[in-house]
Amino acid sequence: MEIIVNIIFLFLAVIFNDVMDKTETLISFNASIFSKFNPNFWCKAVSAQRPFIPYTKYRVDAWHLSKSAMICCFCAAMAHNFWEFALYGFVWNFIFVPLYKNT
Repeated sequence: MEIIVNIIFLFLAVIFNDVMDKTETLISFNASIFSKFNPNFWCKAVSAQRPFIPYTKYRVDAWHLSKSAMICCFCAAMAHNFWEFALYGFVWNFIFVPLYKNT
């Protein structure tokens, strides 16, 4: 049963990755099913003008929410319990944040 749950989380991660790919650029956005929706939220190139959540470098838009959901699904697929899930999320952010700030 655990393998089925892991596969479901992996499947969801792939879907969220697809959303990221289809909303990242104007060309991809305009050729996608998302072009029918508000580009201020759904197109990363346009939503880049949105403000960050205070004290973060995180914008609430389709691309960033999909990336967060993809990472959560990867962590959930690997984790056997909540503490492993939290640990994987912590490790991801512990590595990502300093690299992002310094590149």
